[in-house]
Parts: sequence; C-alpha cells; structure tokens
Amino acid sequence: MRGPALTVDVALIATTPPSSVLLIERAHDPFAGAWALPGGFVEQGERVRDAALRELAEETSVSADELTLLGVYDTPGRDPRGPTVSVTYLGLLARRVPARRGR
Repeated sequence: MRGPALTVDVALIATTPPSSVLLIERAHDPFAGAWALPGGFVEQGERVRDAALRELAEETSVSADELTLLGVYDTPGRDPRGPTVSVTYLGLLARRVPARRGR
C-alpha cells in the first residue's frame, strides 16, 4: 500500500507596504488558471524545507533565506490526484516582487 503524496507550499509575505502574498497562476491541471501558493511535490531523498526553497525558486525566481513551518494540511479529498499531505512554510520578504503575468 502506497501512502499519500508529499507536497510543499510557501506563503511568502512582502513586508513593505502594502503587504502582499506572492502567488502563482497554475499552468497545469488540476486547477489550471487558478491562483495558488508556490509549491509542488517533494522529490525522492529531498528534505521538505529544501523542496520548498527549490519550488519557490523554480516557480517564481525568488529566493528566501528564512522559512518557518506554518502548518501541515491533510484533508482527505482536497486534491483530485489522490491523498496528499502538504507542508506549508511562511517566509518574509523585505522587498516587493514585480507582478508578472503568464509563464
């Protein structure tokens, strides 16, 4: 029996006024076109925090030095691809990231 998939998300908050949260527009199903926190699947042998930093950089070209565990989300049925556990981190960014549309 295989367990749930393990994913990471990063809630990166810009602390310069006005405060904002960095979001990505999902390019693939499920939920293509929807806004989401940057994140993705943890790779085999990868540490969860390292996966969060990697996904943040891959999806946004933004890096973060400090990440704090925000929560673990495991509601059954939340992902149509199957059982998924998401580890979510909080990061603070002292500068604003310019808005970018599309990929």
